Amino acid sequence: MDLGKVVLGQGGPVPEKDPAYRLLFRCRKNGFDYLGQLRVDSGATSAGVEVFNENYYAHFEKPSELVRRALEQAVLGAAARHNTLPEPFASIARSRLGAGTAVEKPETPPAEGPAIAGPVRLQDLYDRLNREYFDGKIDAGIQWARNTRGRNRRSFRFGSYDPRKKLIRINPRLQRPSVPLTVVELTVYHEMCHQLLPPFRHGGKRHTHHAEFRKKEREYKFYTEAKRWEKQHWRQLMAPHEDD
Repeated sequence: MDLGKVVLGQGGPVPEKDPAYRLLFRCRKNGFDYLGQLRVDSGATSAGVEVFNENYYAHFEKPSELVRRALEQAVLGAAARHNTLPEPFASIARSRLGAGTAVEKPETPPAEGPAIAGPVRLQDLYDRLNREYFDGKIDAGIQWARNTRGRNRRSFRFGSYDPRKKLIRINPRLQRPSVPLTVVELTVYHEMCHQLLPPFRHGGKRHTHHAEFRKKEREYKFYTEAKRWEKQHWRQLMAPHEDD
């Protein structure tokens, strides 16, 4: 089964309530790029993969579950070859190699390069985005916003930027295990763009997400995948959850 070319991306532990390690990967199949993530759980000693765009499975005649299990083995194998996962996640991943032996041996080429792994904390994420996209020019603090247990019936605010305090606040519900790292990254990146390209008034109107802002925002390399996830799942974040 030709799964496509697997390229490992970024990974790291998720917040304290979730003893898991997430590793992003990109799979190129028939000229299309599909973003997914491997999640290794030290509490349940389990591992699994998720492809964020279900259209990936349309490339195969075989059942989606069979393809997913084969892809899981391919990503686990790539992570093991490049020593991507820290302990104890690496041992769990190795134990999962060969699990579910009914799957076919994948024909995917080796993944390109080692992943960039490490603790995923807001400050670390902010610092990396600042270097990669802003040449270190953004000067702001960053923290999780105060959690509210009530349901927001109209909208969900992913983050905010206070220009007076130079402070970025991120909605703590983005710490849920179901939220991809790319969504958290795009939220932080979006708020950083607000400092670089602040609102202005023209023709009696306030322009916040103006053309220059939108252009810069789309420079984030996983913009399309993250926005797609937001569009499909934002309503789920409006209600309180046991993981909050």
